[in-house]
Order: sequence, then structure tokens, then C-alpha cells
Amino acid sequence: MKYFNPTYLTINKLSKNSHNMISHRLKEFVRRYNITHYPINCFKLLEKIITSNTIKLEFRMSDQFSSNVDAAALYFGEEVGYCIMFNARKIGSFDYAPNRRCNFTLAHELGHIFLEHLLIPYSEKSIAERIYEDREADEFASRLLMPESLLLQCNFIAKLTREFLVSSQAFYTRVNNLKRLDLYKSKPVPTCKTCGNTHFSLCTRYCKICGTEVNRSTTRGIMRIIYSEFVKDINMCHEYGHENDRNARYCELCGQPTLLSGILSAWQVEREKYIKSLVRLEHRRKK
Repeated sequence: MKYFNPTYLTINKLSKNSHNMISHRLKEFVRRYNITHYPINCFKLLEKIITSNTIKLEFRMSDQFSSNVDAAALYFGEEVGYCIMFNARKIGSFDYAPNRRCNFTLAHELGHIFLEHLLIPYSEKSIAERIYEDREADEFASRLLMPESLLLQCNFIAKLTREFLVSSQAFYTRVNNLKRLDLYKSKPVPTCKTCGNTHFSLCTRYCKICGTEVNRSTTRGIMRIIYSEFVKDINMCHEYGHENDRNARYCELCGQPTLLSGILSAWQVEREKYIKSLVRLEHRRKK
């Protein structure tokens, strides 16, 4: 059974055509800028877009905004292109919640640009049209920063604002729109903080994927990763001759590299491939 708060459900305020259009544009956006690392720092993503020269886009800081405005995207015609103006007083470390709100704001403004909202002058739109386009841009930003496939792989749902670099409000809205408020009460699965491995045997003393010592603190990881790369040969430990799982890079007893650790790809590489495959599958499913 899916759980949601109808008061804050915004997904149902968009048409089926809007959902399809957002899915198509977002899939192309992720492919074009080769987005494979999460969380997404939109300030760095913006630099990547600008240097790619795929569109005419500038980024400027301004101290002329009021305190309740974070940013604005503008279009100056085909010759000049787009500009995102950002409130200079809002820049800061993502360690603080108000600054994570800015990350979502930038994704929202990119949504306006890549959903082509700015091609029609703001002054020519009704209030209802402006509100609707803001909802589309919010949905673009939510799906970009918080892919459903990754969100559902996570523990400790209430702590994920830092994991995805968004505000509590943006995160709650995303989970509510997925109709998965039940996740807030879900029981965490023991997960390695370093690599995301969730498989531990009764004799495990070290994580078999990254070699981190296993204790109550180190198994409270957020992102759960499935390491499915295996070798055919028996995977022994140099130190004790312990037979480890065939995807183990490190011995679960002593923490030293296993006999076949050099044959298996680095766990960081497999982790990145796994996350990328989840996001790719999500975009394929929502075509």
C-alpha cells in the first residue's frame, strides 16, 4: 500500500503530456551531460553545461535580489542566449540546510531552460501558466536530483537531504509525490558506510568489498549497493586460507586483499556502474 499526504501532493497537478515531456527532456539532459555521479552539485553541473558550449548560457551573481529570491533564469534571444542570475547572499556550504535549498533552485532554473519555458516571454503568460511552468520545473529538478531508483536504495530516509543535497521540504515533496511516505518508517538494512555493501555473514569482521572494519557505526550506511561481479575460481584469503565469497575484494576475517581481488574490478568502479545502471533503467522505464 502506498502512503501520501494529499495536501502536499503536487504530481497530480501536471498533465500526462507534461509528465511525458519532462521524462523525455530529462533523459536527454542526463545523457548529454553524462550525469553519473550523485549527489549532483548544481553549481558544478552549471559550469559543465557552460563549458560544453551546447547552449548559450551564462551564470552571474547579483546582490540586487531581495532576501526571498534565490535565483532567476532569463532568455535574451537566440544571439545572446540564456543567463541564470543568482542571489550572491545565498552562496554557502551545502553542510547547511538553507544552502541545499539553493542547489534545488539551480536545478529548477535549469528545468525552465531545458523545458523551453523561457522561449515565450514571461509578460505574455497568465498567472496560471506561470504557476504551471513552475510545477513542471520543480518536477524536473526533483527527478534530476532525487531519482526514484536511487532513493529506494537508501537507508535512514529522514537523513537523505544531505545525501541528495536538497532541502527537507523538497525531499518530503518528492517522497510524497512518489506516494512512499511509508519509507520514513522503514527499518534500515545493515549497510557499509564506505561502499554500500549489504551482505555480511555471521563471521564478518571486515567488509568483503572495501575492507572497512565492521561494527555498529560502520554499518549505518545510506546508499545500498549490490555488487554482482563474481569470479569463477575459489576466492581464498592469503593470511588464513579462509574461503570468501566470489565477489570479495577483502577477506571478511582479516581485512586483507583476497587472492582474486586484483581480478575483480575496483569496488568504486562497480559502484558507479551500478548507480548509472539504476538511473538509466529509470529513464528507460519512464519513456
